[in-house]
Amino acid sequence: MGRGFSVIGNQYRLEYNGREYFVDMIFFHCGLRSPVAIELKIGSFKDEYVGKMNLYLSLLDRLEKSDNENASIGIIFCADKDHLDVESFARH
Repeated sequence: MGRGFSVIGNQYRLEYNGREYFVDMIFFHCGLRSPVAIELKIGSFKDEYVGKMNLYLSLLDRLEKSDNENASIGIIFCADKDHLDVESFARH
């Protein structure tokens, strides 16, 4: 991923209210002091990916982020046949 990123895990499990959620990849960016959630999607971007990412970011902030860290950041990679879309989200 580049300078400043540390791998936390892939298919990272988050549990809340008896339900399990799995984020494709979780990193921590040392310079930004933020957890970074990455979702990998095959095909074109769909609106529902944003809602799912926002859920993951809320869960990361609630369950994993410490008080001295910044809000979680989300990145969605969508690969279509000859096209790549990247959407990123930061929680405020």
